[in-house]
Amino acid sequence: AVHLRIDVFTVDYPLLLAILPPGAFIVMGFIIALKNMIDHYREQRAQQPDKVVTRARVTAQ
Repeated sequence: AVHLRIDVFTVDYPLLLAILPPGAFIVMGFIIALKNMIDHYREQRAQQPDKVVTRARVTAQ
């Protein structure tokens, strides 16, 4: 009975998650979320309108 034990969390667990198919879906989800954040940031920067400058005519006719 001394050698029987239950490990809830082991050191090899992250490596196992990276190898198995569910780990691939989790990583792919993070990659897609990161891409969406980058696209959203770039879209916000592109939509800012330029300042409209109204020029006064100073030459006489």
